[in-house]
Amino acid sequence: MNEEVNFCSQCGAKVSSEGKFCSNCGHDLQNSSTQTPLDKTIKVEVTNATVEKGFNAIEKGVKATPSIIKRVWRFLKIFFKILLIVLTVILIGSMVIDYG
Repeated sequence: MNEEVNFCSQCGAKVSSEGKFCSNCGHDLQNSSTQTPLDKTIKVEVTNATVEKGFNAIEKGVKATPSIIKRVWRFLKIFFKILLIVLTVILIGSMVIDYG
């Protein structure tokens, strides 16, 4: 069961077979459209090695997450300490100016 699908030769977007211009990029389709047969049957072979690689990649990502969280948490603590110091200086400065 094959059906013909047209693609824009400029940007690769799917286009109507009756269309004159690509709806994505505006390219002229009358002289340059390409027709590629599309086979709707796709065969996928899954092996244990493929599944293992996927699980290993996920495991590495999960292990990396705590270090990122620690760095972000450390940054936030430093940021809020500096913010607290700046606000304290501003508050004390405004009190000195008011009484001065």
